[in-house]
Amino acid sequence: MFYVQMGCRVKIIREHNAADILKTLASTKVLIGWSASAFVFGPTLELVNMYSADMNFLGLKDLRGINLTDIEVLPHYERFLKRFDRFEEKCQIYEKEHSVKVIRLNDGEGVFIDCSTIEICRI
Repeated sequence: MFYVQMGCRVKIIREHNAADILKTLASTKVLIGWSASAFVFGPTLELVNMYSADMNFLGLKDLRGINLTDIEVLPHYERFLKRFDRFEEKCQIYEKEHSVKVIRLNDGEGVFIDCSTIEICRI
C-alpha cells in the first residue's frame, strides 16, 4: 500500500513527474488517498476553491489532479457542513456546472475502486 497526502504533495508530484509512477502503482498495488489527498487522485482540485481560497494555501494556479480516476470526492462532509455557509448548496452547484457527481464522505469513510466497481466503505 502507498499513501499520498495532499498538502504540498500535488506540487511535488507535478515537479517530479510522478503522476506516471502513481498511475503504474495504482494499476498493480493498492493506492490510498487519505482525507484531502483523495482530491489529488481525481481529475481536479477545483471543488476545494468553491469553499475557501485559504484551503489552497500553496496558491496553486493549475488545479488539475493527477487523474487516476474520474471520481470526485468531498471528504469530511459532515464536519464542513458546520464550517461553511451553504456548503451543500455549493456542492450541488459545482455538480451541475461541471456535470459530475461528487461523492460526499464523512470522517471514517472511504471509496474503494476496483476496475469499474465503486464502493463507499466505513473504515
